Amino acid sequence: MFSAYRDAVAEMGPYIGLSHYVWGESKQGEAEGQKGEVITRIVAARSVDFVTLAGRGGAIAEAFRAARPPVPTDEQKAAGESSMGEPTPTPKLTLESLRKEHPEIIEALHKEFENDATRKEAQAQQEKKLAETEKALDEAKAEIARLKEAQLLVEANAFVEAKVKASTLPEISKARVTEALSRDPVIKDGTIDETAYAAKIEATIKAEAEYLAKLGAGKVSGMGGSAAPEKTLEETDKELVVGFMKLGMSEAEAKAAARGR
Repeated sequence: MFSAYRDAVAEMGPYIGLSHYVWGESKQGEAEGQKGEVITRIVAARSVDFVTLAGRGGAIAEAFRAARPPVPTDEQKAAGESSMGEPTPTPKLTLESLRKEHPEIIEALHKEFENDATRKEAQAQQEKKLAETEKALDEAKAEIARLKEAQLLVEANAFVEAKVKASTLPEISKARVTEALSRDPVIKDGTIDETAYAAKIEATIKAEAEYLAKLGAGKVSGMGGSAAPEKTLEETDKELVVGFMKLGMSEAEAKAAARGR
C-alpha cells in the first residue's frame, strides 16, 4: 500500500471491498437465487484492487479523490517531461512478460493443459471400452437369438414328427412333410403355438394324401372311406414315379421327386 493511500484505506476499510482479476472455469448454473455463469475453479490470479460498494452515495469515491496526490499543473507537467523525457508508456502484456513476471500463471496453465489432455485421454479410453462393450453385447444378443431359433426348430421337428408319425402317409411322404413343416413352425410370443401348429400339420397331411390319391399312388388310410390293404414302400414309390411321369416329368425327374429331392 502506497503511503499516500495507506491511512485513507485503513479508514475506509469497513466500507470498501476487493475485486480480483483472475483466470478461472465456470459453468451454467444457479447460486444465491440467480442463474448464469457460476465460477467452479480459480486457475490463477493477476491482480487485486480496492473497489467501492454500491449504495454508498459516492462518499468513498470522494474520500479516495481527497486522498490522492494533487494533480500537477501544465507547467509542472512540462517541467517534468523536460527533465525526465517522454512519459513511460504502460508496458504491453506479452507471453514473454507473463513468463517473467507471473511464472505461476504459466505453470497453472501448463497444469491445466496437462489435466485437460489427461481427461481427454481418459474419456477416449472410456468411449473405446464402451464401444467394445456394446459390440460384445450385440454379438451376445445375436448368438442368443440364433440359439433360440435353433432350439425352436428342434422343438418344431419333434412336434411335427410326432404328428406325422401317427398318419398313414407313405414313409417318403412323411419325410417330405416333416422336413417342410419343421422349417416353418407357428410361433407366438417366442414359443411354438401348438394348437395352430397342429392344425397346420393336419391340413398339410390331408393335402398330401389327396395329392397322392390324384397321382394314383394307392389308397391312403386314415382319410375316411373304406380301408385298403397297406402297400409296401417300394410299391408306393413306383406308383409315385408313374404319377409324376403322367404330369410330364422324365423318369429321372420323377424318381428324384418321389425321393423328395
